[in-house]
Parts: sequence; C-alpha cells; structure tokens
Amino acid sequence: MDGTYLLLVIFILHCVLFFLDLIFKSCCHLPYIYFMQGTGLEVSFLRLQWHTTALNRVFQQMSNWRPQMLAVWFSVGVIVSLLLMPVAAFLVLRGLFGQGPHKEGSPDQPSGLVLEPVVPGVNLPLSQVGNYMAALAIGGVLHEFGHALAAGREGVSVLGCRAHLILVLPVAAVEISTQRLNSLATWRRLRILCAGVWHNVVLSLLALLILYALSHSHLYRLDEGVAVTKVDPNSGVAGPAGLSYADHVTGVNYCTVHDKSSFRSCLHRIAKQPQIDFCVPSSILKEKRDIDKSCCSPDLSNHLCFLSENDSRWCLRARDVVEASKQKTSDSLCQAGLVSVRPQMGEAAVNGTRLVVIQRSNSQRPPVLFLGTPAELYQTVEISNWVPSVPYLSPHCPEMLYNCFSYLAALSAGLALLNLLPCYGFDGQHIFQALSEAALAWCGVRSASVASTVSAGFTAVGTSCLLAWLFSAFWKIIPA
Repeated sequence: MDGTYLLLVIFILHCVLFFLDLIFKSCCHLPYIYFMQGTGLEVSFLRLQWHTTALNRVFQQMSNWRPQMLAVWFSVGVIVSLLLMPVAAFLVLRGLFGQGPHKEGSPDQPSGLVLEPVVPGVNLPLSQVGNYMAALAIGGVLHEFGHALAAGREGVSVLGCRAHLILVLPVAAVEISTQRLNSLATWRRLRILCAGVWHNVVLSLLALLILYALSHSHLYRLDEGVAVTKVDPNSGVAGPAGLSYADHVTGVNYCTVHDKSSFRSCLHRIAKQPQIDFCVPSSILKEKRDIDKSCCSPDLSNHLCFLSENDSRWCLRARDVVEASKQKTSDSLCQAGLVSVRPQMGEAAVNGTRLVVIQRSNSQRPPVLFLGTPAELYQTVEISNWVPSVPYLSPHCPEMLYNCFSYLAALSAGLALLNLLPCYGFDGQHIFQALSEAALAWCGVRSASVASTVSAGFTAVGTSCLLAWLFSAFWKIIPA
C-alpha cells in the first residue's frame, strides 16, 4: 500500500504543478515565464519536460575522441541490431498469434524468452517501482547517448536534449538534424539509427555479467537457506529468543528451506496440514497430568498443553519437547521407546494457529519456536536468498543489487528489441526506411516516393501488430 500512496502523491503533485502553471501563464507572470524559458522547463498535464542545448558541445567533443574506434564500435552495433530485428518481430508475433490472449493462471502459459508489458501493482510489485524507474532512466539515457555520440561521429549536428517525466515514467530524447541525417550514405545512417539499440544491448549484457558475478561470489551462498533481513518488532517471532537480523534459516517444521520460494511453500504446507507430532522419550512426561480445561496455568508462559496417544494431556515446556524430539511425524507413529505428543491448540487451531519450529544453521542459536499462524510469520519476517559466508556481511545488499541489475538487464533488452520494430516513433521505423531505400536502389528503383510508400506500409503493419500484442498481453496479465 505504501507504493499506492506514493503514486497517489505523485499524481497530486503533477496536478498541483499543472494548475499553478496555468495560473501563472494566464496571469502573464513574467518572472515565472522567464524562469521557465531560461531553464528549459515545461509543464503539461501529468508530464514534466526539460530541454537543454548545454550538452551539444560535450557530445561533439566526445565524438572526436578516437573516431576510427567509434566507427568500428557503431558498425558492430549495426550488425547486431540487424541480426536482432527478426528476433524482435518473432517475439511479438509469437505473443500475438502463437500464445494468444489468455488470463494469468491458464494452462497455456508462455515459456522461454518473452516480451511482456510491465504494470505496477499487477506483475510489478509496487515496492520495486523505484528500481524499475531507475533502470528505465539509465537505459533511456544511454540509448539516447548512443544516438548523440554516433551523430557527432558522422558529422550530424545535435540540436538539443530533452528529458520527460510522464507521471512516473522517465523518457529521454536527443534532437539531431534530420536533413543532414537523410543525406548520409545508408551505412552511416544506420550507425546513428542503431546506436541506441546497440548501447541497450551492451548495457543488458553488462548487467547480466554482474548478475553472474554476484551469483558465483564466494562471499554469499545461494540455495542453502535464507537470511533474515528484517523482523517486525510486533511479531510473535521477535524478541531475545526469536529471529534476529542475519539469522540463517534452514528449515521450518522440519521442511527444508533452500530459498524464498521454498520458505513460502513450507509455510503454505504447514497452514494446510494438521499440527505435526513430536516423538519424545516417555521420561519427559514428568509433569503431573492436568485434567482441567486450561491444562496449563496462565503463569506458565513457556509451557503448552500436549495431547499424548491415549488422549492424556500434559503441561510441558515447549522447548524441552522440541529439543528432546527424536523423530517428527504426522501420523502419530513413533519408534519404540518414544511417545507421540501433539500441541493442543483448542479454539486457536480453527484460526490456523500452529507451533512452528524454525531451524537455524548449526553455528547459530537453537531453533526458534513460534506460536501463531504461518501467514503472520510470512508477513512479519523479511528474508533474502543471499546467506553471508562471512560474518557481518549484509544479506540485504546483494538482494538489492541483484534486483536492480535484473531490472536493468530486462528493461534494457526490452528497449532494444522494441526499438527494432518497424513502428511509428521507434528507431525501427527509420532503420527500416533506410534499409528499404538501399534495397530498392540495389534493385534499380531509385524513387524516393516508392521507398517511402513501402516503408510506410511496413510501419503501419508493424504498429498494428504491436498494438494488438499490447492488447493481448494486457488481457493476459491484468486479472478480471
């Protein structure tokens, strides 16, 4: 809900800024108008825009550094982009015709590499909106930086840079001389047009390389349990004998925990199944059997009422039972010499209350005993898949870095593939136009109008397919 409130606050701020902008402009407030013109700021409904020409000279100077190396760099980008164009078209067509629109949870779910739109609160947790925006901003800036650098390398003037904030969506753009661009030879034009896609591909590969390095770092262990990153102070599992920061959890009620997914699965199984039994030596049943309804007096906070095989009730210290348990079972069958006892929850069992034993690694403190619902345990404890191999290392830091670079890799790859599609407003529109002109000229057709007509036709088809795919994808991911 925090993310929802944040989006609401941002929406209100956009509305307030738009309202104030209308008032100041309608009143001809000259200081405000001069300020907006001088800074390049512009306010419209749910959109903020900033325009500057201050970076033009910077781009020109950078493009003059090692021009031959830059030529090779962007030529490789053209080759990679042309090879990826069929891949981008295939993914969209497969999503449109191969999978078809279907609701989430249906049996014909797509598998493998897919393109999927991201909707905050649906298939993107609101807590990850910040990572999403940061990754999108970095990918967009480097994309436009590629265009600007390649344009300077080919002698095309950069006229300015723009940055937009559409609600929470960051968008960057560079303005270059279209007339000068169209006068270039086909390969030089493609160097500029494919530069943004090429930079996104490189950024995605670098992010994947960092993810690989993180996953194979000897400082952390994966698939060997989970590390606790935060415990709600009001949780029943908090306290001196409870879970604490960086605890290494290896099991829950003797269900082995490998990662966050298995931790959730174990808690789900505990909630669905009856309370497990504990097989203890008969010598532990020392306490006098209490036959009243309370079984244990209220002052014995560390004790629970346990029901034995012959329906006798015993008031026993819960930790003594857990530590003395030789075998866990769910069908009341124990080895010879052991007695099966089960915590008697009474009315609390109806609400899903369980005695949950949380196992920690051998080098740490004894198991944690939690009396409550598995849902409470899941909601009040935050965990990480990254278990530190060295004491005092943070389990939260690699989790955060992994999430950031995962979004960066996915969004950069998505930007690269989408921009290769022959759609209006995308790089693919201009790339396909340059390729059409070159192909028709090679066939002896040098009419610019014919090339424009062919390019416009393919662009219209590509745009229609993209819109249809978006509708199909939104239909799939948005619940009814």
